Amino acid sequence: MKITITDFNQHGQGVGQDANGLVHFVDGALPGETVMVSIERKSASYVVSSIHDILIPSPDRTEPPCPVFERCGGCSLQHLNYDAELRWKEQRVLTALERIGKLDTSEIDIYPIIGMEDPWRYTNKASYPFTGTADAPVTGFYATRSHQIVPHDDCLLLTDATNEVKRIVLGLMKRDKISPYNEKEHEGILRHLVVRHTCATNELMVVFVVTKLPEVMKKWPAELAKALETSKIETKLVSSYAIENHRRSNVVLRGKAIHLYGEEAVTETLNGISFSLRPEAFFQVNTKQAEKLFSIVEAWTTEAIATSPKKQALDLYCGSGTIALHLARQGVEVTGVEIVPEAIDEARASAIKNDISLANFKAADIVDYVQSEGVRDAVSLVVLDPPRKGCDQRLLDALLKSDHVQTIVYVSCNPATLARDLGYLSESFAIKRLQAVDMFPHTTHVETLCLLSRK
Repeated sequence: MKITITDFNQHGQGVGQDANGLVHFVDGALPGETVMVSIERKSASYVVSSIHDILIPSPDRTEPPCPVFERCGGCSLQHLNYDAELRWKEQRVLTALERIGKLDTSEIDIYPIIGMEDPWRYTNKASYPFTGTADAPVTGFYATRSHQIVPHDDCLLLTDATNEVKRIVLGLMKRDKISPYNEKEHEGILRHLVVRHTCATNELMVVFVVTKLPEVMKKWPAELAKALETSKIETKLVSSYAIENHRRSNVVLRGKAIHLYGEEAVTETLNGISFSLRPEAFFQVNTKQAEKLFSIVEAWTTEAIATSPKKQALDLYCGSGTIALHLARQGVEVTGVEIVPEAIDEARASAIKNDISLANFKAADIVDYVQSEGVRDAVSLVVLDPPRKGCDQRLLDALLKSDHVQTIVYVSCNPATLARDLGYLSESFAIKRLQAVDMFPHTTHVETLCLLSRK
């Protein structure tokens, strides 16, 4: 069957219609291509197909440098050249605003998307699941839409140090007969290997997530540190933990944390602000792009506050406080609210570590906080940085009713829910600026910043 591809979906599959008007999602196909496909799976509203032949290739098609790209679910756009990827991500945001939010994007100051000069080796954290046996352990990343692990030798999104840690640990597992965890049978020892490699300080933290901690594994961090020293990797292991997790659960970093080696935390910096990162830390995985993103948020918010008689801000869904700390160091009195207590603990510790006194943090459900505490009259600016599902409508209603809130800075990781929320807020707020930032090259994900001003 012949299909002309017109777009991507959120999973990076090419989208096109057949002669009968049925929508096909085609793995590996690019917009602008004409392809022959074979149907793999049907539903009532769409078909999942695979490429049988590419009749007219896209001029933007490129050879993926990763040998397991077609099977691994870690990234989905390596076959698209990077300039075209950036154009598509920018258009994805605008299309969502127009179709979902029913917004006129011609009235918005739209800045060119910020990509990476080198869109490889950018991820500062990896979480490896395991399968196989004690004699032949296997790790890698899950295949798309499955729990089947695709092994790799060198992930091009990860640093050389992170890839080397993975290789060394596989060797230790074989030597010491440490069995990989089997999630179906709920048996085995090593569930996940989590590696964090800081960008500014070049430090490594390694976390072993286990069902129980064997004595032999307590020696692994020292052996790992020595192996790294004798390799060509110019990165040192600074901290290591084991986390005992006995539960049948997909949550990785849950359970009793046991400090095994070195310091209790590694240090990372963003725009001169220092953060101490423990195993469970909430932190952006692309440090270089995060610095650019937070610099823009800092500039927009301080500009807005400077023209307002009220100098207080509210940072909702504040995570570990990165945005709030950027604002506070500019003299803005800001309260950060986040439902996860551990993230608030990190935010408070970072405020103390950086001698920032104008940032206060509260562990609470966002909607409960706004409904019980209200949006104080002194607050003229609100930062929203919600998860992918976007903002609760009750929160948006509270902001619409708070006439003293003159500016909203919305940080979004999902164009669809961003568009929905902006459409709802457009009753009282005008969207002044939009800036897309590519935080995750070679994937379909895109971060978007929006500046809103009350009409």
